[in-house]
Amino acid sequence: MRADGTLWAWGSNGNGQLGTGTTTREFSPVQIGTATNWTQVSTGSANTAAVRADGTLWTWGDNGTGRLGLGYETPGYVTTPQQADAALVTLSLAASRSSFSAGIRPNGVLVMWGNNNRGQLGNGTTSFTANSRPAPVGTATNWVQVSTGSSHTLAVRADGTLWAWGNNSQGRLGDGTQDDKTSPVQIGTETNWTQVSAGEYHSAALKANGTLWTWGYNVDGQLGDGTLTQRLSPVRVGTGTNWVQISAGNNHNLALQANGTLWAWGNNGGSQLGDGTTNRRSSPVQIGTETNWTQVSAGNNHSAALQANGTLWTWGFNSSGQLGDGTTTVRNAPAQLGAATWVQVSAGFYHTAALRADGTLWTWGYNTGTGQLGDGTIVEKNSPVQEVTLRTDWRQVAAGQNHTLARTSQGFGFLSTGSNNFGQLGDGTTTLSTRFDRVSPLLSVQPLPVELVQFTAQRSSPAQVQLRWATAQELNNAGFGVQKSYDGRSWQRLGFVPGQGTSTAAYRYSYSDQEAGAAYYRLVQQDNDGRESYSPVRFVAGGPVTVQLVPNPATGTVQLLGAPASTAVELLSLQGQVLRRFAAGTAPLDLQGLPAGLYLVRAGQHAVRLVVE
Repeated sequence: MRADGTLWAWGSNGNGQLGTGTTTREFSPVQIGTATNWTQVSTGSANTAAVRADGTLWTWGDNGTGRLGLGYETPGYVTTPQQADAALVTLSLAASRSSFSAGIRPNGVLVMWGNNNRGQLGNGTTSFTANSRPAPVGTATNWVQVSTGSSHTLAVRADGTLWAWGNNSQGRLGDGTQDDKTSPVQIGTETNWTQVSAGEYHSAALKANGTLWTWGYNVDGQLGDGTLTQRLSPVRVGTGTNWVQISAGNNHNLALQANGTLWAWGNNGGSQLGDGTTNRRSSPVQIGTETNWTQVSAGNNHSAALQANGTLWTWGFNSSGQLGDGTTTVRNAPAQLGAATWVQVSAGFYHTAALRADGTLWTWGYNTGTGQLGDGTIVEKNSPVQEVTLRTDWRQVAAGQNHTLARTSQGFGFLSTGSNNFGQLGDGTTTLSTRFDRVSPLLSVQPLPVELVQFTAQRSSPAQVQLRWATAQELNNAGFGVQKSYDGRSWQRLGFVPGQGTSTAAYRYSYSDQEAGAAYYRLVQQDNDGRESYSPVRFVAGGPVTVQLVPNPATGTVQLLGAPASTAVELLSLQGQVLRRFAAGTAPLDLQGLPAGLYLVRAGQHAVRLVVE
């Protein structure tokens, strides 16, 4: 790197590790693109990684086994810098008990999608129409946790502040009113909130001091304050200071204390509290005597939890097999589910999803006509079934009402399955899926209405550039306009490649451009209704030299061969200083008065080294 923030490379380039757009080795430094904000660079044996001042990570070179972190393994090498962190997995996912979802990007941006009938997406509006693409909530970049209820949202920022928006009936937002909010509002002034959980009509949260707070609807004692009184602002639950986890269900709650004990309260009509009765509880009651509980998840009227030994336990209502025990029998106390080792569980409305230690994802429960189990069917299951893609790299799962979100260790953001009538799968469509094949990378504020998983521009010959791109799926896609620029600002249209309309299949495209010089390329994706979205820009360096100087070395004059007659010529020092300019068509070039040494002769996009004797 230079002091001006530019990045330069030279040497071996068999895998495109120089980032010049070719695989041609370089014997002297060449600039990589035009960016002037590089801050750090690191090279491997055949690949390179660099960071810009805005914190973005860029990689290029050998991409075998996906080592560039681009979310795909092909092509075998990448010859220009590609942003690697744009498609990183989300830090947090939340699938509501209704038809909307939320996620947090690695940069702290909160995004939401799906139903917005009560302003729960936080975008300042209300709408019954589908919002099928993740869109940022405001401009804050310090969100750390989010939870979605039936039609309201809770979230915590890195500064410990608590925010809420959406439906505020029964005071579930906690701002002291019952007025809906379509944008985030801060709840109180405290800066020590650490965790939130949104129930159906109530809310719960933890503070850093280990205290537990609830607010909203309380007809079943779900606030745990010993009353059935509705609360419009947070109220403390008991006097305990060792609460470490809270999960709010439909009208009941599960919570863990630091000593590993499990507690429950609220509605118990389906035995979801697990205390052996069907009696509602208006204060927390301990469930069993075990002290090794590590995670809890409260569903609509069933519950699930993990113990430190990796065992999974379920209890409560079981009409759709959501307990996974092979029956539809109600269980009024925790019952172990099989002998597998589990690492995370999420209880949805009438289904459950969980991850095993081997990285596999398993689901069970309601699935009739909606596909939220992701097993390729629309038939409910009363025992765990592995999702149909059989992946072994799952890292997080979130079960909603009739849809499920999950993320892997790969850089795709998240995958989803199930009902999609409000766009809650986040894939840009409103069609349901029965398998985890809906990919949303959470890339930008206005992502392409197609899942563009690859776009490369590489020089295929000294005078030709080959563009290649691939889509995972397409929605209402008329096609792609191909554009080129020589300065990265003014663009000209080269051609148009028809798209596939609406398709869930993967497609690959290509386009060839006759260009010997350096150029920028981008795609303009066009919908059938006329809307346009732009792809990332790709840069390709100029091809190998096609002009010659004769004689070289030279004394007095030199002839430039191979350059177009209309091209102006410059004579430069090796430091880039222009020493002489020659009008187009000048022949020969006058070298009189030049000291002996090395120079560069530049004609358009080409530069040739000249030795003056």
